[in-house]
Amino acid sequence: MKNSPLNSAMEGIVTQVISGNQMKVSLTGPNKVVKGENEFNVKLLLAITPTVRPHQELLYGQAALNYSKNILLNQKVKIAYDPQSPTKDKDGNHLCYIYINDDLYQSMLLKKGFGIIGSEQNEKLAKWDHVQSAESEAKDKGIGVWSIDGYVVKDTSFDKKIGAVSTLQGDINAVLNTVDDVKKNGLNESTLNRALDNVLKIFIGK
Repeated sequence: MKNSPLNSAMEGIVTQVISGNQMKVSLTGPNKVVKGENEFNVKLLLAITPTVRPHQELLYGQAALNYSKNILLNQKVKIAYDPQSPTKDKDGNHLCYIYINDDLYQSMLLKKGFGIIGSEQNEKLAKWDHVQSAESEAKDKGIGVWSIDGYVVKDTSFDKKIGAVSTLQGDINAVLNTVDDVKKNGLNESTLNRALDNVLKIFIGK
């Protein structure tokens, strides 16, 4: 992997998956603390997935989230910056590549059709060609986000009208996510309150 960001990667464990392209990574190995931080909020470079935000959810956002959970959650990974990219976005998320078993996760995700490279990405980034090849494969097969006519706009963004998930389905997905969290992490006051809140939204509105 000559000239690869993996050469300077940090080791960690994925402790939470927030969306298809955003997760929390707790650092391990020799560099347990970097710039005063032990746990990074990571946003994937070169991979944009449909949102799963309540009442803004888009098609295949849930599928991307589920795939990332299945592959990454509680797994050992390596994360790496790209020298041609800022290390953080405006929200303080670390912009990184993620490798699992030395495979680039961005390519795995896009090959399934669960995301796109997107409009804010830079062709000069080290793994651009690798990720673009995975995206092209999904596009050619017409799978995932590429299976819906007009959903991907100019290969750079998602059409929110075409991809909108119904409010009811979005709330049901939120409840299912909470149930999944309870199964994995045990029941506590925070997850219980979130589950009740999601159920109430379905029956009595917003």
